[in-house]
Amino acid sequence: MAIAAQAAAASAAPADSANAKTPDDRATEFQAVQGGGETRSGTTLLHNLLGLDPRSRMPLFYEVLSPAAPVPREDGQDSRLIETRAFFKRSAGSAFDRIHPWEPDGPEECHWLFRNSFAAWTYWSSWHVPGYQAWLAKQDLAWQYQEYKVQLQLLLEQRAGDRLVLKYPFHMAYLPVLFDTFPDACVVQTHRSPAEVVGSYASFMYEARCITYGSEDRKRVLEATLDRLAFALDRNLSARASLGTGNDRVFDLRYEDLIKDPVKSVREIYECFGYPFEPAMEAAIRRWLDGNPQHKHGVHRYSLEEFGGEAGRVERMWSAYRDRFRV
Repeated sequence: MAIAAQAAAASAAPADSANAKTPDDRATEFQAVQGGGETRSGTTLLHNLLGLDPRSRMPLFYEVLSPAAPVPREDGQDSRLIETRAFFKRSAGSAFDRIHPWEPDGPEECHWLFRNSFAAWTYWSSWHVPGYQAWLAKQDLAWQYQEYKVQLQLLLEQRAGDRLVLKYPFHMAYLPVLFDTFPDACVVQTHRSPAEVVGSYASFMYEARCITYGSEDRKRVLEATLDRLAFALDRNLSARASLGTGNDRVFDLRYEDLIKDPVKSVREIYECFGYPFEPAMEAAIRRWLDGNPQHKHGVHRYSLEEFGGEAGRVERMWSAYRDRFRV
C-alpha cells in the first residue's frame, strides 16, 4: 500500500500562466510514508484508516484522474468531479462494488498517476498485454517516479496537508527508486498468504478483463496473476535484503493482524514513524469501522481453484517470502 508524503508549505499556483510556477519552483521537501503491500492484502482498509488523521491529505479519485488544476467554473464546482461522477454512473452495478468499492470523491490509489507516464502495472489487470508487461519489467522507473512526485506537488498546491497519505501496491517492487525520489520516505508493507492474494486478485482481474473483452479465459487470468506476483515479490525480497533487517523505514503489517485489531495496527505504525497517536484519531478510526463493516458492499466470493490453481503449489512458490514475513 502507499502512504506518502508531507510537503513543505505549498501555495496554489497562479491561474495566470505567465506567473505559473515551474516544477522546480514547487515544494520539493517530502516526508513520505509510502506503502507497498501486495494487492488484496488490506491496503484499501489501511489507506482509509490512515487518512482519517486531520493532518493527513489523501488524493481523491477525481484528483488522480486529472491532477492538474481545472479551469474555474462560474458555479464554483470542480469540473473533474462532475466528469468523474458521469464515469461512475456509466459503470454502476459492476462486480467491483463488492471487490473494490470506490467513490468519485473518495480516496483512490496512485496507479492513475503512473498511467500519465505510461508506467502503470494496472494496465495488466484490464488487458492481456504481454509485450507491455515485458517492456515495463525492464524499466527502472526513475524518471516516472520524478513525474509522480511532480503530480503530487500539483495536488498539494491545490489543497495542502501536513502529510499526504497514498496507496500503490507496486511500490513494493520499486523500493530503491522510491527512496531515491523521496529520501525521507517511510513504507508500510502489508503481507498476506500468497495463495489468498492470488485467488482474490485473479477474481479482480477476471472481472476487469470481462469489462474490457466481454469474457476472459480463467486460466490465462491465473497465469497473469502469478506472473505479476512473482515480479513484485521477487524484486521486493531483493530490495528488502539490501535494506537490512533493522531498517526502521519499513513497517511490516500482516493482513490477519490488521483485520483482527485495526486500531492497534495504526497505533503501531504511528509509533514506528514517530507520529503522535492521539485519542481523537482512535475515536475517528472506531467511528469509521462502525460505519464501514466488512462486506458492507456485498461479499466478494472467490476461490483459487475456480481459476485452476492449487494453494499448496502457490505457497511453495514463495516459501522464502512466507517464512520471512510469517504469512
